[in-house]
Amino acid sequence: MALVALLRLLEPALGHSTAVGHVDHGLQEQSRAWAQLVADCWQAEGLLVQTTPLQLRPGAQLEARARTARYAALTAMAAACDAAVVATAHHADDQAETFLLRACRGAGPDALAGVRLQLGQVVRPLLGLPRSALQLVANELELPWADDPTNALPVASRNQLRLQVLPALESVLPGAAAGLSRSAALAAEQAGAAEAWLAIALQGRTTQGDGWLRAQLPQISAPARGTFWHWAASQVGAPAPSARAVQQLHALWHKSTGAVAVAGMHVQKSHDVWLFTHTDVARPAGAD
Repeated sequence: MALVALLRLLEPALGHSTAVGHVDHGLQEQSRAWAQLVADCWQAEGLLVQTTPLQLRPGAQLEARARTARYAALTAMAAACDAAVVATAHHADDQAETFLLRACRGAGPDALAGVRLQLGQVVRPLLGLPRSALQLVANELELPWADDPTNALPVASRNQLRLQVLPALESVLPGAAAGLSRSAALAAEQAGAAEAWLAIALQGRTTQGDGWLRAQLPQISAPARGTFWHWAASQVGAPAPSARAVQQLHALWHKSTGAVAVAGMHVQKSHDVWLFTHTDVARPAGAD
């Protein structure tokens, strides 16, 4: 709600127009009421409001499946109103939580970059602001909003970080959340620089289409190969490779021919030629 209000206030300066897309996940009894709250608020202000209900089956990887369905719905709603950009309200506290989660799993720079400021059509203009600042905006502008009660339950890892770990860090090191968010931004810069150099090194060595990438790889070091695996995954629409997936790919590197399947991607090698193909596998739980 704060994001929509801020985008509206910036329209004269930036020259854009704002439409609202709301995804009803259907996972809470109140979800229809939340969708109605959004529609009532912004339709009264003359904005186009679209709502997409999801039909999610219970079971494994619900969070990951919900995320995939949510972004597909947002992209479809953007296309329906000819919007060039999808803006989401991820903020600095979200970024700090993501950085901590991934650091504790032993992630590399690409994953530690966390929630990207821009990824394709999706932008996150509020990444530099903490949750408390957005609450101040909502209060100052007298915006209605709804709190998801599951966010207050110390069950999921992210909720435990939000409710227990980050407050403890802030009590010892004030500004810790902002520092973690800055570290994520620096990791994103490093990952971007590595990918830019990689693109130069691979010039003329790759061909790709919808969901596939073919590359003829020169002899490169293990760290450079790690960067390449992550880049290849992003090119075919697969999630960033896990530590185990990277180990499997490094093992494949030392074989003349072979194949391996990792989350979201099938990889085949024939001497120095590699073929990466997207597979329809949900993102791992906790991915952002």
